[in-house]
Amino acid sequence: MSLSALIKSFISLAPGEPTGVRVTRGKDLTTAHVEWTLEKANGKILFYEVSYYNVDSGSRRNVNSTYTNITIHGLDPNSDYRFEVSG
Repeated sequence: MSLSALIKSFISLAPGEPTGVRVTRGKDLTTAHVEWTLEKANGKILFYEVSYYNVDSGSRRNVNSTYTNITIHGLDPNSDYRFEVSG
């Protein structure tokens, strides 16, 4: 299955957490652009942690962003991924 058909987004909706997570695949199928919004912060957010989980292999990775978006590289184009964003 291709990354374009299988990208799914998931987010914890605790107060102050990012919402509206959107994932867009890259043209080469090995990248994904993840963006989100923050409706209400419970204090100053220094960075966001984006976790992505390869459903097929079970591997999980975390990356940080100081912005409300990030492009993730090195994805397997034939795998299913789940993305989580926390602030």
